[in-house]
Amino acid sequence: MKKLQPNKLKTANILSMITYWWMNDFFKDGRKRNLQVDDMLELLNADTSYEQCSRLERNWEKEVGNKNRKPNLFRTLLRTHKWSLVKNGFAAYSKELLRMGTAVLVSYLVRYFEQKDTVPMWHAYAYAVAIVVAAYTSGIVHHQVCYWTFRIGWHMRISVCAIMYKKTLRLSQKSLSEFSSGKIINLGATDVIRYDFFPPFIHFIWIGPLQCVVGATILWWEFGPSILAGMGLLAVLIALQAACGKQYAKLRLVIASLTGKRVLGMNEVITGMRIIKMYAWEKPFARLLSERRRKEVDKILVSAIIKTVNMTLFVIQEKMITLITITCYIFLGGSISAFKVRTGMNCSCSRVLQSKSIV
Repeated sequence: MKKLQPNKLKTANILSMITYWWMNDFFKDGRKRNLQVDDMLELLNADTSYEQCSRLERNWEKEVGNKNRKPNLFRTLLRTHKWSLVKNGFAAYSKELLRMGTAVLVSYLVRYFEQKDTVPMWHAYAYAVAIVVAAYTSGIVHHQVCYWTFRIGWHMRISVCAIMYKKTLRLSQKSLSEFSSGKIINLGATDVIRYDFFPPFIHFIWIGPLQCVVGATILWWEFGPSILAGMGLLAVLIALQAACGKQYAKLRLVIASLTGKRVLGMNEVITGMRIIKMYAWEKPFARLLSERRRKEVDKILVSAIIKTVNMTLFVIQEKMITLITITCYIFLGGSISAFKVRTGMNCSCSRVLQSKSIV
């Protein structure tokens, strides 16, 4: 095996880690020529499958040793990565606070131009400087949070794939006959990818309600009881998205089962190809596999429609809530301004719950 390049992340300082400066040499080589295998960087010890599998196995043994409850893989994964999830959770909350703070500062900067005859000019400069600092800091924190949370997801996927592989090597012939190779391949190729998206979105379960309280408080100061109409619409949209998510999860299980049957049938056809050719059974088996594929595609189409509806609600709900809130505010006798409209758009509580709804 060719020797890989030393991983410069081991010796990178805090500034280099924040700006990803330690990757510059790698990018320069890729710009000059096609990258080769020996240009790749060595894995950190914490990123190797051996290290991640060992950590998960140790916690799994503790989980199995607890006779008071049924072993649970999800609970074991949380125990294995709990401290990393906690640290990234606080970083994610800081990122959301910075994002909301930037939006509020923009609203106050807009209000300055409405009241610039009575407000000192240095207020505008202070808002502008604060917006730049908050936006820059939010960008730095955002990229760090994305990298480290997705890294946890990669660790989860790697460890689960490793213990699946070790488990298949230990199965007896009787156990192997009960599980198709297609099912195992499907689990290791597609289902485990869901672990990649678990850490980035899990924190919105608790960040969402907290940020909604902050946003609702700001909106109440500006719009009063009119925000109740927007909150009512938000509750309806959340219920619709929850229903879509539940149906999508059920369809995912059905699709996984149909995919496993199709792959199993394809493997059996390939294995018995000589017999099929001998008895001229090509067309019956082709119809059988086509029918299985058709059922699978039908379910995939339905799941795609449900996902499209969910994403449509995800895109339009912020604008809809803002529109309903401002409309009710006008009907109740309020007068709108650029500051109020901007505040309503920036502090809409739906943005956080949009991210939560994707999970």
